[in-house]
Amino acid sequence: AAACFAGIALTVFFATDLFRTMTQTPAWASVLSFNGVVSSTSKGNISPVTQGFTVTGSATFTTGEGSSCLVLLQDGSKLYLGKNTSAAITKLAKGSAFTARITLNQGTIGVKVRKLSKRSEFTVRAGLLKAEVRGTEFLVSTLGETPYVSVKDGAVKVSRTDRRATVFAHAN
Repeated sequence: AAACFAGIALTVFFATDLFRTMTQTPAWASVLSFNGVVSSTSKGNISPVTQGFTVTGSATFTTGEGSSCLVLLQDGSKLYLGKNTSAAITKLAKGSAFTARITLNQGTIGVKVRKLSKRSEFTVRAGLLKAEVRGTEFLVSTLGETPYVSVKDGAVKVSRTDRRATVFAHAN
């Protein structure tokens, strides 16, 4: 009986995820401010970033030495990229639920996520680390040998993509 229930739950999960994907359209991300040398790569095109620069769907933002960038996502969440940072927005979509998937390739990003619905998704990956949130403020960094998460406000679900280990990090 347990296997039967597990199969039903798995089927419902995949059907829900498939429905969310089918009802979503690309969302935008816009540069609120920047300092120094910042670029964006989207669909193979590299562009210098200016205030108000907007991308739709997916893009990689890269900052140079002494540079930084503040990016507003369509749902009201914000990403702050520190110096020498490369962060890819691998999926940004809206619809019945909001989806944001960010991959930190190097450096440090600060993230302030507005309160999301239960069906919405906001994840940040850095190496084997995956942080999932619903509405919080946190920092993810790849500086040093091991990626880490620091929570400023709220709670973040942190897991490793190569294991089933999951912890919840809370602000002090």
